[in-house]
Amino acid sequence: MILTPRHTACLAFALSLTTACKGGDASGDSAAADDSTTSEFHPNVPEGYEYKWDTDGCGEDNDDTQVYRLAEGSSTAEGALQITERWYWFFGGDWEDDCIDTIVYEGDRISAGTLNQLGLSENEEGYDTMMTKSEDNCPQMNYLSLWDHPNADDAEYGDALEQDVLVVFDTLSPSGNLNVDNAMIVNLAYEVRSNSYSLASNYGRGVFMPDTDVNEPPAHYTWESDDCYGGG
Repeated sequence: MILTPRHTACLAFALSLTTACKGGDASGDSAAADDSTTSEFHPNVPEGYEYKWDTDGCGEDNDDTQVYRLAEGSSTAEGALQITERWYWFFGGDWEDDCIDTIVYEGDRISAGTLNQLGLSENEEGYDTMMTKSEDNCPQMNYLSLWDHPNADDAEYGDALEQDVLVVFDTLSPSGNLNVDNAMIVNLAYEVRSNSYSLASNYGRGVFMPDTDVNEPPAHYTWESDDCYGGG
């Protein structure tokens, strides 16, 4: 088994006072001043992330491709997992070229023994899932190339994405208690050959929310992650 690596109000106020002294429409001019200082945010950026995400590309010269991911989902007491993850791609050029793909992970829980064999014994939960695209708005992206899959060169424009992925959660402290703010670490392992995985350690950071008083599934999960890809 192989594991391989991987953010003028004063001026507007003064202008409104000056206009009012001249007998003009203070409210109208004030509104115009406010409009002129309003920042325009990328339409693909979700609310709350306007000052957190860099949408002008990444890398030393901003000529690489930036991707941000937001995920949410849940597990059942029977061991089934479903996660929806949105990939927000920013290429650093025209906004109309940027796009959002939606990825779904669905699968079943694996044993602690399997986690141990993978060198992931410090993680409390692992799931053997199928990674698929439920919304394909970025057909130009070759996802297999992101984790050095041997079939990446054979992938064609717009091919469907079907990838076996182990989704692994480190949800508890070494003492077996919930972390501060229910924080968790997400690790992914992409199967590139039979029993051979490309490991994305510390893939994302998120929140583990068990549905009961027991720190086990059923539970809800959210996470965030990002990467900068060269040559994009």
